[in-house]
Amino acid sequence: MDYDFISKDILEYIRYYNLFQTIFIGHSIEDRKVMKFFFNYPWIPKKKIIIVDLISKVYSSINIIKILFKY
Repeated sequence: MDYDFISKDILEYIRYYNLFQTIFIGHSIEDRKVMKFFFNYPWIPKKKIIIVDLISKVYSSINIIKILFKY
């Protein structure tokens, strides 16, 4: 899956519909797309990023916070 291509597509959608200050929700595979989008375009204003993952994998909350707020 080409996350960079998907990130560009999200950016075009946001610009076309003038959807700044939105809330983004990513679930399962979609969470990676949302995170990649904000890594690629950190200058895009956002109200919230919500990541929901049902994979039975233990994540360190400190690592998630570092990843999400690094950019």
